[in-house]
Amino acid sequence: MGRVLSLIIALLVLAHTAGQAQRLSAATRKAVIKLRHSRLGQDNTVGYGMGSSCPADSLGRHGLCQATNAELTYLSNQLKPSLRTYAFSILVRRRAPEVFPLLLTHLRDGQQMWARYSHHGRSSVVVGDFWLALVNPGESGPGDFTLTPAQQVIIDSLLLFQPSICLEAQAQLLSTLPVNPRYYRRVRHLAHSAWGTPAALLPLARYQRAADRPLIRRSLGYRAGQHNSRGQLALEVVQTFPHETYYPKLRRLFSRNLAWKYYNADTWRWLCLALARYPRAETVQLFQQIFRTGTWRQQQLQVPLQAALLRYPSPQWQPVQEQLHLTKYDQEKVQEYLAQPE
Repeated sequence: MGRVLSLIIALLVLAHTAGQAQRLSAATRKAVIKLRHSRLGQDNTVGYGMGSSCPADSLGRHGLCQATNAELTYLSNQLKPSLRTYAFSILVRRRAPEVFPLLLTHLRDGQQMWARYSHHGRSSVVVGDFWLALVNPGESGPGDFTLTPAQQVIIDSLLLFQPSICLEAQAQLLSTLPVNPRYYRRVRHLAHSAWGTPAALLPLARYQRAADRPLIRRSLGYRAGQHNSRGQLALEVVQTFPHETYYPKLRRLFSRNLAWKYYNADTWRWLCLALARYPRAETVQLFQQIFRTGTWRQQQLQVPLQAALLRYPSPQWQPVQEQLHLTKYDQEKVQEYLAQPE
Protein backbone atom coordinates (compact mmCIF):
# COMPACT_ATOMS: atom_id res chain seq x y z
CA MET A 1 0.00 0.00 0.00
CA GLY A 2 2.88 2.37 0.80
CA ARG A 3 4.36 1.89 -2.67
CA VAL A 4 0.98 2.56 -4.29
CA LEU A 5 0.56 5.80 -2.30
CA SER A 6 4.07 6.92 -3.22
CA LEU A 7 3.31 6.29 -6.90
CA ILE A 8 0.04 8.23 -6.68
CA ILE A 9 1.80 11.20 -5.04
CA ALA A 10 4.50 11.18 -7.73
CA LEU A 11 1.91 11.10 -10.50
CA LEU A 12 -0.07 13.95 -8.94
CA VAL A 13 3.10 16.04 -8.72
CA LEU A 14 3.79 15.28 -12.38
CA ALA A 15 0.25 16.29 -13.34
CA HIS A 16 0.57 19.54 -11.36
CA THR A 17 3.85 20.35 -13.08
CA ALA A 18 2.34 19.60 -16.48
CA GLY A 19 -0.48 22.02 -15.76
CA GLN A 20 1.82 24.96 -15.10
CA ALA A 21 2.33 27.81 -17.54
CA GLN A 22 3.05 26.55 -21.05
CA ARG A 23 4.05 28.75 -23.93
CA LEU A 24 1.57 28.18 -26.74
CA SER A 25 2.54 28.48 -30.38
CA ALA A 26 0.82 31.11 -32.49
CA ALA A 27 -1.09 28.42 -34.40
CA THR A 28 -2.38 26.83 -31.17
CA ARG A 29 -3.42 30.18 -29.70
CA LYS A 30 -5.33 30.94 -32.90
CA ALA A 31 -7.00 27.51 -32.78
CA VAL A 32 -8.06 28.08 -29.16
CA ILE A 33 -9.66 31.43 -30.01
CA LYS A 34 -11.62 29.88 -32.86
CA LEU A 35 -12.65 26.92 -30.71
CA ARG A 36 -14.08 29.25 -28.06
CA HIS A 37 -16.39 30.70 -30.68
CA SER A 38 -17.23 27.37 -32.32
CA ARG A 39 -20.30 25.26 -31.62
CA LEU A 40 -18.18 23.03 -29.38
CA GLY A 41 -17.22 25.99 -27.24
CA GLN A 42 -20.61 27.65 -27.21
CA ASP A 43 -22.80 24.60 -26.57
CA ASN A 44 -20.46 22.95 -24.03
CA THR A 45 -21.39 19.61 -25.62
CA VAL A 46 -19.01 16.69 -26.19
CA GLY A 47 -19.15 13.29 -27.89
CA TYR A 48 -17.34 9.99 -27.42
CA GLY A 49 -15.75 10.22 -30.88
CA MET A 50 -13.96 13.49 -30.16
CA GLY A 51 -10.44 13.75 -31.58
CA SER A 52 -10.72 10.40 -33.35
CA SER A 53 -10.29 11.78 -36.87
CA CYS A 54 -7.36 14.15 -36.41
CA PRO A 55 -5.99 15.83 -38.43
CA ALA A 56 -9.05 16.02 -40.70
CA ASP A 57 -11.61 16.23 -37.89
CA SER A 58 -15.03 17.84 -38.04
CA LEU A 59 -13.65 21.08 -36.63
CA GLY A 60 -11.28 21.44 -39.59
CA ARG A 61 -8.61 24.07 -39.10
CA HIS A 62 -10.27 25.14 -35.85
CA GLY A 63 -9.04 21.95 -34.18
CA LEU A 64 -6.02 21.36 -31.98
CA CYS A 65 -4.52 18.52 -33.99
CA GLN A 66 -1.35 20.47 -34.64
CA ALA A 67 -0.78 21.15 -30.91
CA THR A 68 2.03 19.37 -29.06
CA ASN A 69 1.37 17.03 -26.15
CA ALA A 70 2.70 19.67 -23.76
CA GLU A 71 0.28 22.26 -25.17
CA LEU A 72 -2.67 19.86 -25.01
CA THR A 73 -1.79 18.98 -21.41
CA TYR A 74 -1.77 22.66 -20.48
CA LEU A 75 -5.08 23.28 -22.27
CA SER A 76 -6.64 20.22 -20.59
CA ASN A 77 -6.19 22.06 -17.30
CA GLN A 78 -7.21 25.53 -18.46
CA LEU A 79 -10.14 25.59 -20.89
CA LYS A 80 -13.89 25.27 -20.21
CA PRO A 81 -15.17 21.68 -19.73
CA SER A 82 -16.02 20.83 -23.35
CA LEU A 83 -12.82 22.35 -24.76
CA ARG A 84 -10.46 20.82 -22.22
CA THR A 85 -12.20 17.49 -22.85
CA TYR A 86 -11.48 17.93 -26.57
CA ALA A 87 -7.80 18.55 -25.81
CA PHE A 88 -7.70 15.55 -23.49
CA SER A 89 -9.39 13.31 -26.08
CA ILE A 90 -6.65 14.06 -28.62
CA LEU A 91 -4.06 12.95 -26.04
CA VAL A 92 -6.10 9.76 -25.55
CA ARG A 93 -6.07 9.09 -29.32
CA ARG A 94 -2.30 9.63 -29.33
CA ARG A 95 -1.83 7.23 -26.38
CA ALA A 96 0.17 10.01 -24.76
CA PRO A 97 1.88 9.33 -21.40
CA GLU A 98 0.34 12.54 -20.04
CA VAL A 99 -3.14 10.97 -20.04
CA PHE A 100 -2.93 9.08 -16.74
CA PRO A 101 -1.51 11.96 -14.62
CA LEU A 102 -4.18 14.25 -16.07
CA LEU A 103 -6.86 11.69 -15.24
CA LEU A 104 -5.72 11.55 -11.62
CA THR A 105 -5.88 15.35 -11.38
CA HIS A 106 -9.41 15.53 -12.78
CA LEU A 107 -11.04 12.79 -10.71
CA ARG A 108 -12.37 15.65 -8.57
CA ASP A 109 -13.47 17.60 -11.64
CA GLY A 110 -17.20 17.85 -11.07
CA GLN A 111 -17.95 20.57 -13.62
CA GLN A 112 -20.97 19.84 -15.77
CA MET A 113 -21.16 19.60 -19.55
CA TRP A 114 -23.39 17.88 -22.09
CA ALA A 115 -22.60 14.51 -23.71
CA ARG A 116 -24.30 13.70 -27.00
CA TYR A 117 -25.45 10.07 -27.36
CA SER A 118 -27.51 10.45 -30.55
CA HIS A 119 -28.18 13.00 -33.26
CA HIS A 120 -30.84 14.75 -31.17
CA GLY A 121 -30.25 13.39 -27.67
CA ARG A 122 -27.81 14.48 -25.00
CA SER A 123 -27.44 14.14 -21.24
CA SER A 124 -25.62 15.97 -18.48
CA VAL A 125 -22.27 14.53 -17.41
CA VAL A 126 -19.38 15.68 -15.23
CA VAL A 127 -15.85 15.97 -16.60
CA GLY A 128 -14.33 13.32 -14.33
CA ASP A 129 -16.84 10.64 -15.36
CA PHE A 130 -16.50 11.43 -19.06
CA TRP A 131 -12.72 11.30 -18.96
CA LEU A 132 -12.82 7.92 -17.21
CA ALA A 133 -15.17 6.64 -19.93
CA LEU A 134 -12.72 7.77 -22.62
CA VAL A 135 -10.00 5.47 -21.26
CA ASN A 136 -12.29 2.58 -20.32
CA PRO A 137 -11.21 -0.52 -22.30
CA GLY A 138 -14.84 -1.26 -23.06
CA GLU A 139 -15.52 2.22 -24.47
CA SER A 140 -12.28 3.34 -26.12
CA GLY A 141 -11.16 2.63 -29.66
CA PRO A 142 -8.58 -0.05 -30.54
CA GLY A 143 -5.76 2.47 -30.94
CA ASP A 144 -6.59 4.66 -27.95
CA PHE A 145 -5.00 4.96 -24.52
CA THR A 146 -6.54 2.49 -22.09
CA LEU A 147 -5.88 1.92 -18.40
CA THR A 148 -3.53 -0.91 -17.48
CA PRO A 149 -4.60 -3.22 -14.63
CA ALA A 150 -2.15 -1.45 -12.27
CA GLN A 151 -3.53 1.97 -13.24
CA GLN A 152 -7.10 0.72 -12.75
CA VAL A 153 -6.17 -0.36 -9.21
CA ILE A 154 -4.91 3.16 -8.48
CA ILE A 155 -8.09 4.73 -9.91
CA ASP A 156 -10.32 2.37 -7.91
CA SER A 157 -8.34 3.09 -4.72
CA LEU A 158 -8.79 6.83 -5.19
CA LEU A 159 -12.50 6.49 -5.99
CA LEU A 160 -13.03 4.45 -2.84
CA PHE A 161 -10.73 6.12 -0.31
CA GLN A 162 -10.06 9.67 -1.50
CA PRO A 163 -12.43 12.24 0.05
CA SER A 164 -14.29 14.80 -2.07
CA ILE A 165 -14.57 12.56 -5.15
CA CYS A 166 -18.25 12.45 -6.11
CA LEU A 167 -18.46 10.71 -9.48
CA GLU A 168 -20.90 8.22 -10.93
CA ALA A 169 -17.84 5.99 -11.37
CA GLN A 170 -17.64 5.74 -7.57
CA ALA A 171 -21.22 4.50 -7.39
CA GLN A 172 -20.49 1.92 -10.11
CA LEU A 173 -17.44 0.72 -8.19
CA LEU A 174 -19.42 0.43 -4.94
CA SER A 175 -22.17 -1.56 -6.66
CA THR A 176 -19.73 -4.37 -7.45
CA LEU A 177 -17.41 -4.05 -4.45
CA PRO A 178 -16.78 -7.50 -2.90
CA VAL A 179 -16.98 -8.21 0.81
CA ASN A 180 -13.51 -7.56 2.23
CA PRO A 181 -12.65 -6.62 5.83
CA ARG A 182 -10.22 -3.98 4.52
CA TYR A 183 -13.07 -2.07 2.89
CA TYR A 184 -15.65 -2.28 5.67
CA ARG A 185 -14.69 0.83 7.67
CA ARG A 186 -14.55 3.00 4.54
CA VAL A 187 -17.85 1.69 3.17
CA ARG A 188 -19.52 2.20 6.55
CA HIS A 189 -18.16 5.75 6.72
CA LEU A 190 -19.51 6.55 3.24
CA ALA A 191 -22.94 5.19 4.14
CA HIS A 192 -23.17 6.75 7.64
CA SER A 193 -21.57 10.17 7.06
CA ALA A 194 -23.75 13.26 7.29
CA TRP A 195 -23.55 14.04 3.55
CA GLY A 196 -23.96 10.34 2.78
CA THR A 197 -23.28 8.20 -0.27
CA PRO A 198 -26.46 6.23 -1.06
CA ALA A 199 -24.54 3.84 -3.33
CA ALA A 200 -22.62 2.62 -0.25
CA LEU A 201 -25.77 1.03 1.21
CA LEU A 202 -25.56 -2.06 -1.01
CA PRO A 203 -21.91 -2.99 -0.30
CA LEU A 204 -22.55 -2.24 3.38
CA ALA A 205 -25.50 -4.64 3.44
CA ARG A 206 -23.32 -7.39 1.96
CA TYR A 207 -21.49 -7.63 5.28
CA GLN A 208 -24.88 -8.41 6.94
CA ARG A 209 -23.87 -6.92 10.29
CA ALA A 210 -26.60 -6.15 12.81
CA ALA A 211 -25.06 -2.76 13.66
CA ASP A 212 -25.77 -1.49 10.14
CA ARG A 213 -29.41 -2.51 9.88
CA PRO A 214 -30.82 0.55 11.70
CA LEU A 215 -29.25 2.83 9.06
CA ILE A 216 -30.67 0.77 6.22
CA ARG A 217 -34.10 0.79 7.89
CA ARG A 218 -33.98 4.59 8.33
CA SER A 219 -32.88 5.00 4.72
CA LEU A 220 -36.12 3.48 3.49
CA GLY A 221 -37.51 6.95 4.08
CA TYR A 222 -41.10 8.05 3.69
CA ARG A 223 -42.18 7.28 0.15
CA ALA A 224 -38.80 6.42 -1.43
CA GLY A 225 -39.95 8.40 -4.46
CA GLN A 226 -37.99 9.13 -7.59
CA HIS A 227 -36.20 12.16 -6.05
CA ASN A 228 -35.11 10.15 -3.00
CA SER A 229 -32.16 8.11 -4.26
CA ARG A 230 -31.25 6.88 -0.78
CA GLY A 231 -34.74 5.51 -0.22
CA GLN A 232 -34.79 3.93 -3.67
CA LEU A 233 -31.46 2.18 -3.12
CA ALA A 234 -32.50 1.10 0.37
CA LEU A 235 -35.47 -0.73 -1.14
CA GLU A 236 -33.13 -2.57 -3.50
CA VAL A 237 -30.88 -3.46 -0.56
CA VAL A 238 -33.76 -4.76 1.57
CA GLN A 239 -35.04 -6.85 -1.34
CA THR A 240 -31.58 -8.39 -1.82
CA PHE A 241 -30.86 -8.90 1.90
CA PRO A 242 -34.23 -9.33 3.68
CA HIS A 243 -34.37 -9.25 7.45
CA GLU A 244 -37.20 -9.16 9.97
CA THR A 245 -35.99 -5.73 11.14
CA TYR A 246 -37.16 -4.14 7.90
CA TYR A 247 -40.65 -5.64 7.66
CA PRO A 248 -42.60 -3.12 9.81
CA LYS A 249 -41.07 -0.22 7.86
CA LEU A 250 -41.91 -1.87 4.54
CA ARG A 251 -45.54 -2.29 5.63
CA ARG A 252 -45.83 1.40 6.50
CA LEU A 253 -44.11 2.35 3.27
CA PHE A 254 -46.59 0.26 1.28
CA SER A 255 -49.62 1.88 2.94
CA ARG A 256 -48.27 5.40 2.50
CA ASN A 257 -47.44 4.88 -1.18
CA LEU A 258 -50.85 3.32 -1.78
CA ALA A 259 -52.52 6.44 -0.32
CA TRP A 260 -50.21 8.76 -2.28
CA LYS A 261 -51.84 10.26 -5.36
CA TYR A 262 -48.70 9.84 -7.48
CA TYR A 263 -47.35 6.62 -8.98
CA ASN A 264 -43.65 5.81 -9.32
CA ALA A 265 -42.98 2.62 -11.27
CA ASP A 266 -39.48 2.03 -9.90
CA THR A 267 -40.60 2.49 -6.30
CA TRP A 268 -43.45 0.01 -6.68
CA ARG A 269 -41.29 -2.51 -8.49
CA TRP A 270 -38.76 -2.67 -5.63
CA LEU A 271 -41.38 -2.34 -2.89
CA CYS A 272 -43.36 -5.33 -4.18
CA LEU A 273 -40.17 -7.35 -4.61
CA ALA A 274 -39.03 -6.49 -1.09
CA LEU A 275 -42.38 -7.47 0.48
CA ALA A 276 -42.55 -10.69 -1.56
CA ARG A 277 -39.54 -11.90 0.45
CA TYR A 278 -41.95 -12.21 3.44
CA PRO A 279 -44.58 -14.83 2.45
CA ARG A 280 -47.02 -14.55 5.32
CA ALA A 281 -50.67 -13.69 5.97
CA GLU A 282 -49.89 -10.04 6.78
CA THR A 283 -48.22 -9.56 3.39
CA VAL A 284 -51.16 -11.19 1.61
CA GLN A 285 -53.51 -8.71 3.31
CA LEU A 286 -51.28 -5.84 2.22
CA PHE A 287 -51.24 -6.97 -1.40
CA GLN A 288 -55.02 -7.45 -1.39
CA GLN A 289 -55.42 -3.75 -0.57
CA ILE A 290 -54.40 -3.06 -4.17
CA PHE A 291 -57.69 -4.56 -5.39
CA ARG A 292 -59.67 -2.09 -3.28
CA THR A 293 -58.13 0.95 -4.99
CA GLY A 294 -59.43 2.76 -8.05
CA THR A 295 -59.37 1.05 -11.44
CA TRP A 296 -56.40 3.03 -12.76
CA ARG A 297 -54.23 2.46 -9.68
CA GLN A 298 -55.17 -1.21 -9.55
CA GLN A 299 -54.22 -1.70 -13.20
CA GLN A 300 -50.86 0.01 -12.67
CA LEU A 301 -49.94 -2.00 -9.57
CA GLN A 302 -50.88 -5.44 -10.86
CA VAL A 303 -47.77 -5.53 -13.08
CA PRO A 304 -45.08 -5.06 -10.37
CA LEU A 305 -47.15 -7.24 -8.01
CA GLN A 306 -47.35 -10.16 -10.43
CA ALA A 307 -43.65 -9.84 -11.25
CA ALA A 308 -42.78 -9.98 -7.54
CA LEU A 309 -44.98 -13.03 -6.91
CA LEU A 310 -43.39 -14.86 -9.84
CA ARG A 311 -39.89 -13.89 -8.75
CA TYR A 312 -40.48 -15.27 -5.25
CA PRO A 313 -43.19 -17.94 -5.57
CA SER A 314 -44.95 -19.26 -2.49
CA PRO A 315 -48.23 -21.09 -1.74
CA GLN A 316 -49.12 -18.06 0.39
CA TRP A 317 -49.70 -16.02 -2.77
CA GLN A 318 -52.56 -18.18 -4.10
CA PRO A 319 -55.39 -15.83 -2.90
CA VAL A 320 -53.62 -12.86 -4.48
CA GLN A 321 -52.97 -14.70 -7.75
CA GLU A 322 -56.67 -15.49 -8.04
CA GLN A 323 -57.50 -11.77 -7.93
CA LEU A 324 -55.03 -10.77 -10.62
CA HIS A 325 -56.45 -10.04 -14.07
CA LEU A 326 -53.77 -8.95 -16.49
CA THR A 327 -54.19 -7.98 -20.12
CA LYS A 328 -51.82 -9.28 -22.79
CA TYR A 329 -49.97 -5.96 -22.64
CA ASP A 330 -49.67 -6.25 -18.84
CA GLN A 331 -48.28 -9.78 -19.18
CA GLU A 332 -45.63 -8.50 -21.58
CA LYS A 333 -44.69 -5.81 -19.04
CA VAL A 334 -44.40 -8.48 -16.34
CA GLN A 335 -41.93 -10.39 -18.51
CA GLU A 336 -39.93 -7.19 -19.00
CA TYR A 337 -39.81 -6.74 -15.22
CA LEU A 338 -38.65 -10.32 -14.73
CA ALA A 339 -35.94 -9.92 -17.39
CA GLN A 340 -34.39 -7.03 -15.45
CA PRO A 341 -31.53 -8.00 -13.12
CA GLU A 342 -32.21 -7.95 -9.40
